[in-house]
Amino acid sequence: MKVSIELLHQKALQFLNNRQYQQAHEILIAILLQNKNFADAYFLLGIIAGDHDNTGKACQLIEQALKLSPRKSEYLIQLAKYSAIENKPEKSLALLQSAQEYTMSALSLDTMGVTYSMLGLHQQAKVYFSQAVQLKPDNANFHYNVAIAQTFVGDFKSAYFSHQKVINLQPYHCKAHFALSN
Repeated sequence: MKVSIELLHQKALQFLNNRQYQQAHEILIAILLQNKNFADAYFLLGIIAGDHDNTGKACQLIEQALKLSPRKSEYLIQLAKYSAIENKPEKSLALLQSAQEYTMSALSLDTMGVTYSMLGLHQQAKVYFSQAVQLKPDNANFHYNVAIAQTFVGDFKSAYFSHQKVINLQPYHCKAHFALSN
């Protein structure tokens, strides 16, 4: 009996979230054997490639996902991030600009901030990190990213309070403690 693509997709996401890459990869390939136009399978394979420092392959796979589903902000933002890693800042900025037309999750907003930071555009990064925090105020890592961006733009007082928020949410957040000690 054939397992539905939706069930396979959910299982692949679970494996990926648990960093069980081999299992996720096998399921994603099975999905593509059933439906070669399932955009999210290409996207998730791109994430796996990126997590294994193969950003060139990650870009190729996410570009294929975007051909099949061009209006996905998550795809655009991840491709922007990998393009920044590949030292293609103009492409990265253009992709970030395109992504702004669409609704974004807190994680996508955070990834936009990360990408702007990678490009050295910390003021823009701070804006997106702050938006991620507004959507998910209990996420310590989002607060940490805001604090780092605030530090880069010289807003040390706000950075102090943001690091305190991180520690309130996650008392053993080593990076926040380290940043405060500096």
